[in-house]
Amino acid sequence: AMMDALSADVLVVAHTHAPMIRDVQGRLVVNAGSVGEGTPDDHRPTWALLEVDRKDRIHASIHYVDKPLAPPRDPKHPKGE
Repeated sequence: AMMDALSADVLVVAHTHAPMIRDVQGRLVVNAGSVGEGTPDDHRPTWALLEVDRKDRIHASIHYVDKPLAPPRDPKHPKGE
């Protein structure tokens, strides 16, 4: 239902820190993940690259940083306390 209300070709979402690229009802949905911290399964930071080719097609890719920028947070103390 939400995708029906959009007039955009790409929806970039955030907050979950989980990188993903999906086609939803013919539209590209991208979550870049997190440059600051990874997920519990993969602590590497991620970022997304969106590119438009010469035929106006949109391409997305997720890129991983080789090493975590900081140790993962303890889930019992989410603010690093």
